[in-house]
Amino acid sequence: MATGLNLEVIAEGIETTTQLSLLRQNDCLVGQGFLMAKPMPPEEIEKILIEDRNLLKAANAV
Repeated sequence: MATGLNLEVIAEGIETTTQLSLLRQNDCLVGQGFLMAKPMPPEEIEKILIEDRNLLKAANAV
């Protein structure tokens, strides 16, 4: 229904690969949950984002 209305669906609480598979089969492309990452403090998220940014810069420099 959401696709027919041109709405973006964001699934929350994805905990298993079975749930993820079902969501993908139904064209849900955005989600969050314990399957992706456990809750973490903002400092840890910032560290991960900085590391990812540095990896992208290094890959683009090649």
